[in-house]
Formats: sequence, structure tokens, C-alpha cells
Amino acid sequence: MFIAASTECFPDLELRAAIEFASDLEFTAIEIAIHESGDVKPSEILEDMDRSIQLLRYTHRLDISGYSVQLASTGQQHYEDFAKLCWLAKTTKVVTLTVPSAEQGTPFNEEVEHLQRLVECGDAEASASA
Repeated sequence: MFIAASTECFPDLELRAAIEFASDLEFTAIEIAIHESGDVKPSEILEDMDRSIQLLRYTHRLDISGYSVQLASTGQQHYEDFAKLCWLAKTTKVVTLTVPSAEQGTPFNEEVEHLQRLVECGDAEASASA
């Protein structure tokens, strides 16, 4: 068993400082928030995937328990960006991606279709070169 902290727990710290702090607190794993409003922005991650892999692997011997993902993109671009983040997760040996639910008032069927498409993106990456 491992106990994880999220970088969202330390909103005033940059990624490396949050990881060091979690390590100092003796957590064994870290969830990294990839949010447009946070320190690790999806737009920056997607811009340079090689640099992003190196950045995300720097965890002071903490396991990465997952990524919390909030994309600002919409439409087809949203699914393309999510698919790239699935590839990144696979490359960094992360199996859990957490996404926010739709805003209150979103039609139920619309949210189901959205989540099904996200699952398809993840499944496609999981089965690629498996």
C-alpha cells in the first residue's frame, strides 16, 4: 500500500518544490495535477513531450500515483490532447488519469458520450504496442 499526496495540496509551490515537500513529509507517491490553471499546464506539456517526460519523471523516488487532468481545449482538439496525455501517462508508467465531471446542468447523455470518448482514447493507447 502507498499513500499519495497531490500537487494540488500545495498550490503555492512549483512542481519540483511540491514533490520535495511531499517526499519530506514521507509520502510514498504523488498525484501530479496537469491543469491549465496550475503550475503544470497541459498546453506546455503537449508543446514539448520529450521535455515533459523528463519533468514528470523527476519525483525524488516517489511513485506517480496518477495525473489529474483538466484541459482547456474543446471539441475534437480536446480528445486529441487527451489521447496525447494518455500516451504520456503510458510512457511515464502511470495508469490513473482523473478528469473532472461536467458542470451541473449538463445533459446526462452528453456527459456519458464525453466520458465514453475519453475511455476510447485511453483504451486505444493501452492496446497500442501491447
